[in-house]
Amino acid sequence: MVIMKLLPVILLFYLFNSVIAVNKNPTVFISILARNKAHTLPYFLSYLQNLRYPKERLSLWIQSDHNSDNTIEILKVWISSVQHLYHSIITDFDEKPNLYVGEDGPGHWTEERFRNVIDMRESALNHARKIWADYYWTIDCDVFLTNPDTLNYMISKDYVVVAPMLKSGELYSNFWYGMTSDYYYYRTEEYKPILYRENKGCFDVPMIHSCVLINLKTIESDYLTYVPTKIPNFDGPTDDIIAFAISANRSGISLHVCNEDEFGFITTPLEKDDNISIDEEQVISIKLDILTIEDEINVVEPLKKELNETSLKSLSFMPDFVDPYHKRPMTLGEIGCFLSHFNIWKEIVAKKYKTSLILEDDIRFEPYFRMKVHNLMNEINVRPDWDLIYFGRKRLQESSEPWVKGAHMLVEAGYSYWTLGYALSLQGAHKLLDGDPLSRLVPVDEYIPILFDKHPQSNYKEYFPRRDLVALSAAPLLLYPIHYTGETGYISDTEDSKIIHRHEKEDL
Repeated sequence: MVIMKLLPVILLFYLFNSVIAVNKNPTVFISILARNKAHTLPYFLSYLQNLRYPKERLSLWIQSDHNSDNTIEILKVWISSVQHLYHSIITDFDEKPNLYVGEDGPGHWTEERFRNVIDMRESALNHARKIWADYYWTIDCDVFLTNPDTLNYMISKDYVVVAPMLKSGELYSNFWYGMTSDYYYYRTEEYKPILYRENKGCFDVPMIHSCVLINLKTIESDYLTYVPTKIPNFDGPTDDIIAFAISANRSGISLHVCNEDEFGFITTPLEKDDNISIDEEQVISIKLDILTIEDEINVVEPLKKELNETSLKSLSFMPDFVDPYHKRPMTLGEIGCFLSHFNIWKEIVAKKYKTSLILEDDIRFEPYFRMKVHNLMNEINVRPDWDLIYFGRKRLQESSEPWVKGAHMLVEAGYSYWTLGYALSLQGAHKLLDGDPLSRLVPVDEYIPILFDKHPQSNYKEYFPRRDLVALSAAPLLLYPIHYTGETGYISDTEDSKIIHRHEKEDL
């Protein structure tokens, strides 16, 4: 009886005097491959350093070779400033030569280059196993993790292999949702909803790359490899990420990509012919200029026409037009914008420019813009009747946009807003002028969809009986606005200008 009365006292004694065990964070071995990344390394390293994870639990192995820039010099400076923070930093730098044998440029993947990358990735993975790291994390220098909790998130998922989904501003990402029978990329209907985060979660996919975490505490992880010859009966290419994916698939290991949060970005990889360095690129900043696309891109002096009382009184508005969002007539800025485009169309016809690229001034160019423009125009022969190609726009009906048959960068354009940038054929310029838009004026980004018969307002059609403009769009897009509506720094010359009512026009 006395013992029973003392039990609560004894239990309380042990409760207050016992130490609750708290586990340390898992150890993570991070493998970084860096080659010709001097232009992006400061951003990559800053985001890496900003991760919310105990740095004393992180070990880094940084490998770099065959650089034609100062990648290694930047890495050395950074390492010297942060080495004391991390558990360890191992480096493997090969400062010469600058190119692989037979390599044409940084976008050219020779057989020797593939084999060297495979060896580096495999040696890093095996080293992580040898030192009994809890996790192995391979991350490429074209990945920018803007979310500082990315590593914590991936560990919390408790998968054997997992990757955070990364955006690029294009359709490119760090995962595939389909793979062909010969182990290459295959686009499926499920890809875009994951990329655009319409479907959120963690998804079992056939390929993840560039930012991949492996749980080395699991027995299954021992079967993972980057070496094709270690995979029984593998008849695929000499490619590190494909070999890794197949080794996982044949070992019954799922590869997961997660998009439950925004994690960061990845740059689009170079192709073999992308031999334009950052310093050699020409950044074009113009206001409604014409760029003719022939053998090269030439800047033609822009046409500028002041919006004065005389020009305004000569215009006639479409009687039925009301802005679909603000429920108002056109603004003075929208009128001026239309006249700028209209006068450029006249210039194209007058000078008989076969193909032109019209760009507004408040735009952001995708990396390697000039190269991508030329690649796109090289495949336009599959649709020789084209009139207009959007390079940048606001897609309003993406689901109704089929791919142009035989093209890899073009879709049939649906109802779209914005005229950030578009290619225009001579025939297309004729059609835009023949519509006689100044006698029934609407904003230019409403007028163009009316002419290719994709505008949802059916009553607008009666004002423009000829609606046979052939409009396509680059996919992925090549241009984006510098600022979106509501963002800091956003200013609209069209939306924020004076509204012009029909009865007011006569008073000007």
